[in-house]
Amino acid sequence: MRAAVVAPTERKLIQIIATRTPGPPALVTDSKERTQRVRAALANQNFAIPHGRIDVAVPDGSLGHDLAVALAILLSDRSHKHLRRHGWIAWGALGLNGSITRGEGPYVGGLHSGPSVGRIWRPDDRLPGPEDDAVISLIDDIEEFWQAWDVITKLVDIEQAIFEEEPRMHT
Repeated sequence: MRAAVVAPTERKLIQIIATRTPGPPALVTDSKERTQRVRAALANQNFAIPHGRIDVAVPDGSLGHDLAVALAILLSDRSHKHLRRHGWIAWGALGLNGSITRGEGPYVGGLHSGPSVGRIWRPDDRLPGPEDDAVISLIDDIEEFWQAWDVITKLVDIEQAIFEEEPRMHT
């Protein structure tokens, strides 16, 4: 199972991709320190790391990618398949207790240093570029990891309510 969460850098948006495969339990990121931070933050917020081996592709060592890494890990679990979407976006540094603090902005497109979590609605098939008229919903001032996860689940609930076909009246 693969899951991706977008994170901003100073120059562009990048994808943090978590790939879960069967096998002995293992969590592998770009550094031992990030792996320990993310593992501790999830555990201290009462989240379980999915079973199997999880490899997370993190393009650089920015602490601001921690939140995106943690969310991608949880989204890689098959029990969260209904939550996987193109366009999740998140940034913020994780504390060992699951608290979230600002990233190392400034970020592309005038995005502030966060922490934030949300969804890129348009374009819906790729990362937005400078020429795109992107539509993004962001929730700011997330203080704890559980709040970030709650944003993901609530945005899916809202999407399902909006795009659910209305019942037809039979006459």
